[in-house]
Amino acid sequence: MRKNLPFILSVFCVTQASAAVICYKDIAACDLYLDKSGSLLDRSTGDVVANNVGNVGMFSDVAVYKYSNQYVLVQENHSSDRLVTAIPLAKLNEGWAANSVYYFSISLMDSSAKSGPLWSGRKVVTQNLRVTDDILDRAGELASKQQFGSLLSSGWPSTKLYVATSTLETRSEQCFIPFGSEDSALPLDLMACRPLKVPMNNGQYDLTGLLDKKYLIELTLNRNGNSISGRYRYLHRSDKFIKVEGSLAQDGTLSMTEFGGKSGGISGYFYGVVVDGAFSGEWMSPDKTRRLPFFMYMQGFPQ
Repeated sequence: MRKNLPFILSVFCVTQASAAVICYKDIAACDLYLDKSGSLLDRSTGDVVANNVGNVGMFSDVAVYKYSNQYVLVQENHSSDRLVTAIPLAKLNEGWAANSVYYFSISLMDSSAKSGPLWSGRKVVTQNLRVTDDILDRAGELASKQQFGSLLSSGWPSTKLYVATSTLETRSEQCFIPFGSEDSALPLDLMACRPLKVPMNNGQYDLTGLLDKKYLIELTLNRNGNSISGRYRYLHRSDKFIKVEGSLAQDGTLSMTEFGGKSGGISGYFYGVVVDGAFSGEWMSPDKTRRLPFFMYMQGFPQ
């Protein structure tokens, strides 16, 4: 970590950050994608999952986001009320389905020129909502039938967005959202609502979070046995990655060394533990005299 980092990071921008992949035909890593006609296709089987899903008019956009191994169908309404519908998908033997639908909307009552746009979140739990041509229409019907109590609005400078799941709970779930000071759109590619589980399985994990309660960071980890490798970056510097290596214990304790110094030398250490769905702990300078707290959440949505 460079000595002038706090000054450099005092103002940040997240518009260039791109963690989750938006899936098109040309993205080979995506099995599920939308083609130019708006149809949803499964590359692994060659099947058309649904027709005309992406044809929703000029005031909305539809995309398939891939967070590590998770696919989410997202519709963004660009009218004055700004509604975002996110449907986490899972593949079943007979096709694709969803067990929940998330709704994020601008709170017109709470938003102002001074505070900027404030968002509120809701979630409807369903059972095996099959992905068919009218999946977005049926998701909208679910929202209209479900009643919620008062919602908590979130926005800059907070990084938390509470998601209501019933009429009694106004914040029964929590998402980490790296808002910018002037953002009017949700940074969907970095949305982290999915809890980390212990023990972590082998594979890739993409996380976003905060260092020293103010520096937005993104971390990609790859676990192979007890070994951890990966890289992280500060969100205002999307082209600058810092290598990390370490180990993960069975109890969720994670220790990593970062190599961002001259000629790839050691520039710091991460010591933390996976608990309550988050990876949290302390970053330490190479001489361990400087310590900064951090916490990170896994990108994507609970399923």
